[in-house]
Amino acid sequence: MIEAVLYEDKDGELIGFKVRGHAGYADKGEDIVCAGVSALVMTAIQSLDRFLSRPPRVEVPEEADGGRGEYFYVQALLPDSLTEDDRKTARVILGTLEIGLQMTVSEYGKYILLRRCRYDSGEAEI
Repeated sequence: MIEAVLYEDKDGELIGFKVRGHAGYADKGEDIVCAGVSALVMTAIQSLDRFLSRPPRVEVPEEADGGRGEYFYVQALLPDSLTEDDRKTARVILGTLEIGLQMTVSEYGKYILLRRCRYDSGEAEI
């Protein structure tokens, strides 16, 4: 199962996310749930990197699954100090990611778990 966690600040604004696991919908290379989630996540990261004045902090461990390449893990957090324009842009990008993940859950809920949680510096791995 894929676990997707959207991090929010004390005001409920999205400030990052963590996605990990394997859907198990189909064999490796044929799993449309994993492919769809991967596309959403990587597009969000690349968009944050391209459209913000400062890139997000991103963690993608090389050995998250012991080197087998079957386990997806990525975590991204917005930089601490962003301009108001950057915050607006990030809201749109992260909100779009949330919509895409919600749509995936509505179709393939057996294979993906989505939740929001308040981010506290000690809670996430980054």
